[in-house]
Amino acid sequence: MSDGIASLRNRKAERAGRQAPPPRHPKPAAPVSADAGPADDRLPSSSTAAPAPAEEPAVTVSATPPRAAPAPAPAVTETEVTADVDHSPSRRDLPALEIDWTDPLMHVASPTRVSVANSVAARFKAVADQPGSAPQTELIMEAVSSHLADLPELVLARRPEENATQPPGFFVRRAPVQKAEPVVPVYMRPIAGEVEALRRIVDWVNSIILAGHPGRPKSTRSEIVTAALDASYPSTRSR
Repeated sequence: MSDGIASLRNRKAERAGRQAPPPRHPKPAAPVSADAGPADDRLPSSSTAAPAPAEEPAVTVSATPPRAAPAPAPAVTETEVTADVDHSPSRRDLPALEIDWTDPLMHVASPTRVSVANSVAARFKAVADQPGSAPQTELIMEAVSSHLADLPELVLARRPEENATQPPGFFVRRAPVQKAEPVVPVYMRPIAGEVEALRRIVDWVNSIILAGHPGRPKSTRSEIVTAALDASYPSTRSR
């Protein structure tokens, strides 16, 4: 038994005394320069050096400040264009009064009369009754033709409610109630063409005085004739 123990000890000693065999192909060691310092002191080579930071381009500052863009022109609205339209008597369109006088029916006379304010009729009669004066129908038509462009304003000027001043407030002040001036009939004998022309003039005057004022009363042939005669034969004294 002692021989067996001794044999185990000898084998263990032999294994401990054995050395690892040298490598078959040993790698040569790299030459180390004599003046080379420790590995930590050596600088990295140029191939592995970090690239230098790129220089930023210089910013050129202009001494002249940039010009501001011009502001766009304001748009012209439809309301402004409408407000600029001239509605003066010299610019407004007159009614179409072309009559076909070659039509025999346009020469058929139709006696009629118009109601004219007493004061206006008196001034008109003073001229119409003079010897050698033109017939009343011609004088009336001539007065209407002479003041055709101003007839809407002449009609409104004879209405008291149009001349009343309206002070500021939350209610409308009515014009003083005035007794209408008495009217007298003035007879005329127009032909059919002249009657048609007067009808067109009445429609034209109403289209102007009622525009934007639907509450105004419509004009009539008598009112238009009165306004025309009043302008053609004015009073010698101030009203």
